[in-house]
Amino acid sequence: MPYDEITRDGFKSSFNRFYADPGHIELVSSDGLKDMFLPRMTATAKEVLVEYGEDFVIAQLKFYGVEYDYEKDFYGNGARLLQKKLKEGKLDKLPDHVARLKEDMYSEWLKGLTNEELARHPEHAIRKYFVDSEGKPLPPQSQMSNAQTGTVVGFPADSGSSQSDSEEGSAGYPVDTGSLQSEEVSGLRKAAEAVGLHHATGPGCGGKQVVVYIGWSKSAVDQAVESAKKMS
Repeated sequence: MPYDEITRDGFKSSFNRFYADPGHIELVSSDGLKDMFLPRMTATAKEVLVEYGEDFVIAQLKFYGVEYDYEKDFYGNGARLLQKKLKEGKLDKLPDHVARLKEDMYSEWLKGLTNEELARHPEHAIRKYFVDSEGKPLPPQSQMSNAQTGTVVGFPADSGSSQSDSEEGSAGYPVDTGSLQSEEVSGLRKAAEAVGLHHATGPGCGGKQVVVYIGWSKSAVDQAVESAKKMS
C-alpha cells in the first residue's frame, strides 16, 4: 500500500519522519529537546509528558543510543533522567548507525512510491531524484552517472482545469501556462525552483492531464517535453 511505514529494529519511518516504539514517538532534534527541557521544563515539555508519559523519554533515549538502568535511573516519567543526559551531552547527535538507519528507511519508503504518488508530495519527489540526504542539490554532472537521479524525471499530475476550459497546445493537451496550475503542478514547480531545477509541462498519461518534467538541464527538459508531444 502507498505511504505504508517502513519498520525495522524497533523504528518506523514514513514521509521522512522517524518514530520509535513503544508509543510511536517521533524523533525530536537535540536542539529541540534542549529548548524543551533545559534549563527547566517548558510548558511544551510538560504537555508532551502528559500526553505520552515515560514513552516519550524512553523513545528519545533510544534514538540517541543512551544507555541507562531503568530500575536504578528511571523515576516517574523520566524527565529528570532526560535532563541529566542532555546536560551531559549524551543527546547531542544521533549515533552513526541510527542516522544511517533513518536515511536507509526513508530511502526504502521513497522507493515504494510511484511518480504519480510523488506528484502529491513534491518535497519527497525532489528528495528521491535530485538532492542528497542533507537536502543539497547533487551537481548536474552527477546526473549522467547516478542511476537514482536520471537526467529528466516526469511526474504525472492533475492540471486543475478541464481540457474544455483551458488553453490547448497543437497536440490537444493543456499547455504550460501560468494560469493552469493545480496544487500538484504548482507544488512540483516550486519544489524544483527551490533547488535550481528546470521544469516544463507536457501531455498527460495514465489518466492524468499533464506530466511535469524536471531536470538540471533546461535543454534536456525541453527535449523530454517535445518527445512527449510527438508520442501523444
